[in-house]
Amino acid sequence: MVPEAASGCRCHDDGNVASVALHDVAGAVAIDDIDRAIEAGLLRWNGCVACALAGGLDPTDAALLSSARASRLSALASRERYRARQHRLQERSVQRDPRRHATPSAIPVSFKLDSTLPTAAAAALARAKAKAATRAKP
Repeated sequence: MVPEAASGCRCHDDGNVASVALHDVAGAVAIDDIDRAIEAGLLRWNGCVACALAGGLDPTDAALLSSARASRLSALASRERYRARQHRLQERSVQRDPRRHATPSAIPVSFKLDSTLPTAAAAALARAKAKAATRAKP
């Protein structure tokens, strides 16, 4: 276990260093088992290298641990930014074209299929039939 804060350290530890077994975390990071390192407290550790050194880690392990923690925190922050961006884009899309995202509703009662043609269309069809009939006769 690492003491609350190393002498001369100004990290003002809130108890997170004491709750993390840094040797276990460093061992997991050393064999590239990040899942196990996270479970052992990689993200709970406050990132203070001075505290890690005071807890008995050698400088190489402390640097590796610090790098792994920073990398993981960066990846988590990127994932959150991506999710927030996707949410914003979805909201904008819905606001721009609500019809695209609306659920289809039933056909209004006022809309009925009418089998009769409008008068202008009926007249045009009649003329076309008459013209076709005159051409067809020998």
